[in-house]
Amino acid sequence: LKARERTLGPEHVDTITSINSLAILLQDRGQLSEAHSLFTRALKANMKNMGDHHPSTLTSMSNLASLHQDAGRLNEAEP
Repeated sequence: LKARERTLGPEHVDTITSINSLAILLQDRGQLSEAHSLFTRALKANMKNMGDHHPSTLTSMSNLASLHQDAGRLNEAEP
């Protein structure tokens, strides 16, 4: 991830893909706080770069909602 950030920049589409992949791994390992931080970062970058309704943005929203479900915080998941 650090190499992509350094080479491509922190908001490049490939960097955001790496952020999401790392967040999914952390979620699967039960490291929900760390995953939340990365999912949130990816969502903000996708919203800024691609808009609210782009498929990548919607995937980021879904990933974050899934994390909230895993953490038992459904009230924090936005529709």
